[in-house]
Formats: sequence, C-alpha cells, structure tokens
Amino acid sequence: MLSPQDRWEISDLLGRFCIAADTRELSLLDDVLTPDVECVFQTGTAAGLDSVKAKMAAVLSRLTATQHNLTTSVVTEAPGGAAGTTYLVAQHVRAGADGGDTYAMGVTYRDRFVRTPTGWRIARRELAGSWRSGNPAVLTPPAPGVDGHQ
Repeated sequence: MLSPQDRWEISDLLGRFCIAADTRELSLLDDVLTPDVECVFQTGTAAGLDSVKAKMAAVLSRLTATQHNLTTSVVTEAPGGAAGTTYLVAQHVRAGADGGDTYAMGVTYRDRFVRTPTGWRIARRELAGSWRSGNPAVLTPPAPGVDGHQ
C-alpha cells in the first residue's frame, strides 16, 4: 500500500517535471526520471534520460514560453512500484508565429513510478493528447531566419 509520504513524493515528481520543462532547466529531470526512462511523446519515443532531455530541448528551444498546469491525478500501487494517470493543460507560446502565438493542449500522462535508493522516479511516461486549441504552427519549427532561428 502506498503511504501518504509515497503519494506526496510522487506528486512532487509530477510538479518537478513540469517546472523543469517550463524553466528549460532540464538538468532537474535527473532527480525526476530514471536513467533508463522511456517516454512516449506524440512526436515519437525517447529511451534513456539523455535522449528524453534532448528530445524535450529540441521542442522547447523553439518556444517563447510554456506552462504545464497539472489538474487531476490518481496514483495506485502497481507491481514494482506505482502507476499514475494525470491530466494537464499544456500552454505553448511562440511569439510571432504565423496564425497566432498560442497553442494549448489537453494532455494525459500515464506513468510508471519506481522507488530507487534516492527516492521515487518516473520510469515510463506515455503522453496522450485529448484536445487542442489555437495555432498548431506554434509547435512547428520556424523557417531559418524566422523568429531569430538559424
């Protein structure tokens, strides 16, 4: 059975993942994800902590700002650790994007958590989108020379 302390630590992981993304301080993920983490994004799968950070950096670097707002989260005990389903609204901004600067997505994280000697970590994350609003071009890499990109 998961203790209240386990639940708090797992909840904290969820928030720290979002803060790492939104501040672009991806080194914070070293204390959130396992070294062999697997993340299934809508744009493909990344295996291993460095690969996940590189994939996230590639997307985040072309955005002016993001804000990942966690909403409902349920965590249950599962073989080898815990499993979670968390809803969030992810806001994306790229100033000057043709068609509008903002794009929002309703997202579900399906996570597998493991307890390590240094605390709980996310071992697997699958991201599924449920709705979208705004300009999807915000997520598209701008053409060279546009928005200051090379």
